[in-house]
Amino acid sequence: MYSKDQLAEILRQYEYPDFLIDKTVERLNNMQPEIKILFDKWLLNNSMPEVEINGFTIQELTGEKFNFTPINAFLTLNWLLVDQDNAIAALEGGIR
Repeated sequence: MYSKDQLAEILRQYEYPDFLIDKTVERLNNMQPEIKILFDKWLLNNSMPEVEINGFTIQELTGEKFNFTPINAFLTLNWLLVDQDNAIAALEGGIR
């Protein structure tokens, strides 16, 4: 598990604005255990996991279609787990 300060620094490296950092750190720390494990592994070795949640993969979310940061991709996979219908509707509706 990473500290709030460590996660905040990672977010700054991805050019997250200061006003989003605290809320994003909180969201990262509250991810479902299975997503948190994948996220922590990514932080350790920078390797994207081969995982699909409700039809979406990290590779797709970080690819051309969505162009999410890896962090947003993990948060989106978590959203797909906890609120599948709204997450899918938002992604299919073009929320980026």
